Amino acid sequence: MENIRRTVKLKIVFIGDEAVGKTSIARRYIGADFLAEYRSTIGADFYIKRAIYNIEPFGSYLFEWIIYDMAGQRRFEVIRPIYYNKAKAAVVVFDVSRPETFRSVPNWIREFWKYSGGKHPFIIVGNKIDLRDKINCVPYEYGARYAKELSRVLGFPIPYVETSAKEGINIEKAFESLARTILRFYLLRSRARIR
Repeated sequence: MENIRRTVKLKIVFIGDEAVGKTSIARRYIGADFLAEYRSTIGADFYIKRAIYNIEPFGSYLFEWIIYDMAGQRRFEVIRPIYYNKAKAAVVVFDVSRPETFRSVPNWIREFWKYSGGKHPFIIVGNKIDLRDKINCVPYEYGARYAKELSRVLGFPIPYVETSAKEGINIEKAFESLARTILRFYLLRSRARIR
């Protein structure tokens, strides 16, 4: 049994344009089947998952994720602020096969910060990489470069992870990256305040 230092229980939001795969990523992570037929989220869906991550130099932490998978359609703009309440981190998802969804990422980050009450940590996820061999997609370098620039400007790490919810690629990696980002952001910030 791993020596768990602490339990981290927090609300996270999955945000991004409609049909980028937010629900599919969340469902894959909790162990549910991939839905081949698209069904849009109405308002928000909720999931809970517990996972242990060993994150150097912090050690092992049990994360209890309270996941709010939020609708990306414009018509839900008026109710989304309710779901951001008390969210402490975000997964910002875009579809690599639809460049316009990548261009929407800054808007989603601003909306998250505005309604969650501050500059909380997040990761950027480029989903649907299984389509890379079939159609022209946003190159990996675009997402990685954008995340690196955000990290430099904001002063805390913003990871970029590419996934395929359909194939189950890098789903665990995305959540581990988010866990690492959260620990670095909140623990290092609290240490800075103590000094």
